[in-house]
Amino acid sequence: MDTRTLLVTALPFAVTLSACSNTSSNMAAPEEDPLVKKAMVLSLAKTSGCFECHGIDSSAAGPAWTDVAVRYHDDRHAKAKLIDSVKYGSSDAWGELPMPGSDGKVQDNEIEQMVDFILALNNE
Repeated sequence: MDTRTLLVTALPFAVTLSACSNTSSNMAAPEEDPLVKKAMVLSLAKTSGCFECHGIDSSAAGPAWTDVAVRYHDDRHAKAKLIDSVKYGSSDAWGELPMPGSDGKVQDNEIEQMVDFILALNNE
């Protein structure tokens, strides 16, 4: 079972576990848990169609997310550039095949979460 499938499958369990393990002095929202965040981003990417062209560690029609993280590692404008690419699409950034935009199917805060996740892959 690959990492993406494992995390998407584990999302309901992780949310429940995170909620149950918090004490009254440490009541972080389940979506603040790193494992839950990761599962939520991967689930969103799957339902939004991102994985039709991208993989985390493998490329298909589009680049692997890890390759994106490496390319933009030292770019202080990376987050804004990638958010624009996801929202509006891009062309000639990774080859001849253009990337379609999200066309409003994904909320801005969800796009930001995905971009944060992608950029953090260079730190793992």
